[in-house]
Amino acid sequence: MTAQPDRDQGGTDCRVRGNLQHFGLVARDGPWIQIADGQRASVGDLLVCTENDHSVDAAGVPLANKRLLRIEAITARAR
Repeated sequence: MTAQPDRDQGGTDCRVRGNLQHFGLVARDGPWIQIADGQRASVGDLLVCTENDHSVDAAGVPLANKRLLRIEAITARAR
């Protein structure tokens, strides 16, 4: 699903995340981290990078704009 960047994506994000949690694809309980705009992400969530940051190692390659990442685990260090 793609949402238009000039529209409020918050409501869409929450509905999609709720559906993914319902189907067991995203953790409903357990640890979470705060990401952009104060949103929460937990194990199973997919994130799309919106900026290049070549100082960050993303599975062996520099973090690049539009790269899709999946949260596999959240450790105490990440929180």
